[in-house]
Amino acid sequence: MEMNMRIKIGIVDDHAIFCDSLKLFLNQRENIEVILTANSGEELLTNLSTNIEKPDIILLDIDMPKMDGITLLPIIKNNYPFIRVIMFSFHAELSIIDKTIKIGASGYVRKGGSIEDIYYAINYVMNYNFFLDDEVIEQLKAKKQRDENDEVDNISNRFTEREFQILKLICKEKSTKQIADILNTSVKSIEYNRACLFKKIKVDSMVGLVYFAIKNNLD
Repeated sequence: MEMNMRIKIGIVDDHAIFCDSLKLFLNQRENIEVILTANSGEELLTNLSTNIEKPDIILLDIDMPKMDGITLLPIIKNNYPFIRVIMFSFHAELSIIDKTIKIGASGYVRKGGSIEDIYYAINYVMNYNFFLDDEVIEQLKAKKQRDENDEVDNISNRFTEREFQILKLICKEKSTKQIADILNTSVKSIEYNRACLFKKIKVDSMVGLVYFAIKNNLD
């Protein structure tokens, strides 16, 4: 694969050994090029402001001293909205994951899982603009089952039939063009209805839509 076709990656983690090991692992993949590493939020922001070349995806540790990932994420998204950010952490509390998605993360992957999971997440985000770790999905479904006040019917009634169809197809990893073909309509119509979903759910990303659907058992 040509160099300019590689996915450009940035890694931000305060553990230098982990950062270097992940860089070595990813650079062994033919479609990946790690173009920057940083051991703090401050170092990342300096690198982004001084380097002409920007990463396609930043792997961002949630748990860092001084400036943690949750503080750093909105700064990245405000200044470099084209950069996708995958959060990773040893922790998987839904409240934290929910917060990162609301402020712009494209996904979450467990830091304590297989290193291959991170590589998979990178490719998934490049293809579908979102990624959620299997453990997060299982937690979301388990939480819904434990919920004594099942509001699925009320929630689904917020949407038109077409919006509901589109939401379910997004969760099945269908592209905008594929959804348009399945529903026998135009791409512009799908984009309009997707914008309506963003507004009604109060999210601004694909991962936000998918997270909402799984959380409310609408997938």
